[in-house]
Amino acid sequence: MIIKNALVRSEGKFKRQDISIDDDGRIGMVADHIGGDDSFDAAGDLVIRGIRNCHMHASTVLIRGAPTRGGLDGWVEDVLWRFEEGLTRKEVYYGSLYSACQMLKSGITYFEDMHFMESEVLRACEDSGIKASLSEALMDQNDWESSPSNIASTIELAKLARKSALVEAKMGIVSVRMASEELIDDIVRTYSDNPGLFSGYHLHMNEVRQDSSFSQRSYGMPTAHFFDSKGILGRNTTLAHCVHVSDDEIKLMAERGVCAALCPASNIRLDSGVAPLERLINGGVDISLGIDSPAINDGFDLFSDARLIGLLNGVGPERLIEVLFGKRPLSEGDDADLIFLDRRNFLSPSALSKHICFSMGPSSVRHVMVMGRFVVSDGEISSLDEEKARDKAVKMSEQAISRLERFQ
Repeated sequence: MIIKNALVRSEGKFKRQDISIDDDGRIGMVADHIGGDDSFDAAGDLVIRGIRNCHMHASTVLIRGAPTRGGLDGWVEDVLWRFEEGLTRKEVYYGSLYSACQMLKSGITYFEDMHFMESEVLRACEDSGIKASLSEALMDQNDWESSPSNIASTIELAKLARKSALVEAKMGIVSVRMASEELIDDIVRTYSDNPGLFSGYHLHMNEVRQDSSFSQRSYGMPTAHFFDSKGILGRNTTLAHCVHVSDDEIKLMAERGVCAALCPASNIRLDSGVAPLERLINGGVDISLGIDSPAINDGFDLFSDARLIGLLNGVGPERLIEVLFGKRPLSEGDDADLIFLDRRNFLSPSALSKHICFSMGPSSVRHVMVMGRFVVSDGEISSLDEEKARDKAVKMSEQAISRLERFQ
């Protein structure tokens, strides 16, 4: 396929070019003119790399609207854990399928999820066509008799992911407070004993001040340094939140090449603070954004979240656009994970970075392609029956909310 007349971003500028898509779903070429019969006219569209949502708990969309009192710990203990204690595989699947549809329609082509029964999330990814990196939420410091996630279920997830063209598995650690040192050591040992099975690590880091103070008190070092001492920090490690990070931690994060997944909307909603975006960028840390739980983000709009954290940190659109879409231009050999943004409502063709970061949103997303296949066409899901998926999610949500009401 040849995508014709697209406005493409390259080296900080926008230029009208054609994009060829190979049969294997990869970009074959980006050039001023590419001939071919099988073409798609993208005139009027800005074609850019799909958004990466690097921290997510997809199935928790089922409890959107639940109360958020008591900050992070209050919400987790009084709401989230109550939801999770009765969680079913059907709830995980349909909640994740609904979230996948909403993410795709919002321009998100990839997400990193951490929760329970992630094999059901994998199934939702396959059915919707979205890419993902999935992690079982490993912890042992909650008040449950047993957890639905363990190292065995994590290994099983990773083996399933090996068979998928869309999904990979990471090793998940809930946080420095929620996982004992013994469990963390077991996790690291399992990762090392299974080379190539996992693509990296995913964990919450310093979402609230209690995390950093716990690490200092328990291990005599900052959280990032503690995880680094275990060999966890690296180029395939995602650290979610990073709200309360010191300059020394930022320096270490940059040296190790980790990805910091910032979640401004959920952090503000739970009064956790605001991640220091400017300090992280200036420190050389790779930055991405995360929705976190749709129950406390209230939406799937990472355009809005980029605007929010940019305004709070005084960071302008030229840097924010790299947070949303990455620094690299579209290149030969890349997976064709592309979104088509409608720019026809802009009166001025100038300052496109500002338009994208401050004026666009999910309503601007016309088409979405994952690995060369259209999964959203004219703003509608084309990979499955979205209405049927939504109806199922509504039933699962009613079931989950009624479970919460028993504790109120």
